[in-house]
Order: sequence, then structure tokens, then C-alpha cells
Amino acid sequence: MPFPIRVPSVFRPWLLVLLAVAIPAAADETKPDPKMEFDPAHAEKMKEGLDLFKGKVRQILVKSCVECHGGPEVESGLDLATRKGLVRGGSKGPAVVAGKSRDSNMWRFIAHKEDPKMPDGAEKLPEDQIAAVAKWIDLGAPYDTPLVPNPRDPDRWTNTVIKADARNFWSFQPLVRHNPPSVKNAAWVRSPIDAFVLAKLEEKGLTPNGPAEKRILIRRASFDLVGLHWKGDGTVTFRTRSVKGRWSPWHEAAAEERQDHQQHRQVAGGLDAVADQPHEHRDPGDREDQQQQDAGRGQPADR
Repeated sequence: MPFPIRVPSVFRPWLLVLLAVAIPAAADETKPDPKMEFDPAHAEKMKEGLDLFKGKVRQILVKSCVECHGGPEVESGLDLATRKGLVRGGSKGPAVVAGKSRDSNMWRFIAHKEDPKMPDGAEKLPEDQIAAVAKWIDLGAPYDTPLVPNPRDPDRWTNTVIKADARNFWSFQPLVRHNPPSVKNAAWVRSPIDAFVLAKLEEKGLTPNGPAEKRILIRRASFDLVGLHWKGDGTVTFRTRSVKGRWSPWHEAAAEERQDHQQHRQVAGGLDAVADQPHEHRDPGDREDQQQQDAGRGQPADR
């Protein structure tokens, strides 16, 4: 039985006021959105649209559009082979707004209201065909079957359309050879890359840090190559050989240790996989050896 909540009499009038305000507000939130209301004539429109599609629009799309937008190549990312591709659209946005032909790119392009005028490189479609496409869009732009035998799936990542402005991202640009910029502290530069780094630092009014100690250098390189702290004897070797600037022997030793770590992990992973297998999946010779070992320890052999 729930514990009763007693409201002091002094707060009861205010509680009634809050309830009177909250209940109508909650009722308003449950009202359906007028924009989301279902069209009672939807079924009739879809039936009429399908008849129009099968009788006329399908032939128009196959003859005038599919070669560039649904065949072997899909220009501008627009694939009209399926309704999903039609609604998804391409680099110009959705091809149609179902129920609104005048707001649809397809109608504006084939009616030559906007560029690019379609069909590309061909005469404008007859007015009766344009009117048929417009009416089909107003009826919901339904399809009965795809326009090609094996249509693409526009949801596959291989069919992703990259917008024109996204192609301007720096990593998509072609490689270009740039001359190193001029810097004030030219003595600090040891390679062309240093010049680019220093130019940005000087642009911001910053100065680079001084050379790192040998101990710090070897620590950084060890984490990069091995992923662990370097051993003490390696530090001594590095300090001894770095007098003449010989960094490469230590670098090669670190690379060898990294390879040893990788091989150890691979072998350990393989042993774990074998250990997890049931006896019937192991080699028969291993099974007999295990039986002999169990018998030698006074344990019953595996049957």
C-alpha cells in the first residue's frame, strides 16, 4: 500500500492552481502535428500515380534519364533506378519532393526552369511528358519496380556522394611541391619540414623549445618504436654512441626489440587459440602424449 502524502492546507490552493495549468499544457502536447496528419486520399493517389508511372513516366525515365542516372555510371550521385535513390537525390539534393512537383529539382531541370537543364545534351522533353512527370510527382512519385535489373543500393558506403565543398578539404587535395618558407631563425632549421614549423611559430610570436636531453629523446623514441620504457643499458649505449651523432645503431636496436615484442604477441595468441580448442580438434599425437602424461602422474587416461 503506497505511503499517503499529506499536503499542508496552506499549500493546497497553490497545488490546485499548478494542476489547472499543467493539465491543459499536457493535453496540448498530445495533439497530433497538423503537418504529420495522414492524407485520407493517399491510397487513391498512390494507385493513380502507379498507373501513370507504368503507363508513361517509366518509359520517359528509361529513355531520357537512366543512361546517366541509373545505368553503368551515375552522374552527380543521382541514381533514378529506384525510388530510394530518387528521393535520396545527389549532389544537387533530393530529386523530388513527393506531392510537390514545383518544389522538385527533377521538374525544374526538365522544364528548363533552372540549370542544369535536362536531359543533358539533348532536346527539351515534350510538354506532355513534362506534365506527366509533374503529375506523377504530385501523386507521390511511386515506383512499381526498379528501372534496371540490378539496381544499386544508395545506402551502401561505396555509393556515398561527396559534396563539392567537401572535396576542398585539405587531405583531398593533390600533392604539390612547396618551397620552404623564409624564417628569421634560420640556424634552427635542420630540414625543410622545420622551416614550415618555425614559420608558423614565428607567425604566432612563439619560439621553439631548445634541444631535448638525450634521456628525453631516448624515452620518446622508445615509446614510439616499442611502446615501453627503454632498458638502462640502451641508455648507456645511446649516450656513448651519440657523441658522434650515431643515432642509427640505437634506432635499429629499438626496432629489433619492437619486432621481438610483436612476434611474442603473435606466438602467445596462437598458443592461446590452440589451448582453447577441445581435445577432439587437436592433433592425435598431442592427444596420445597427454594420455601418457596423465597415466604417468597416476591420473586416468582420457577416454
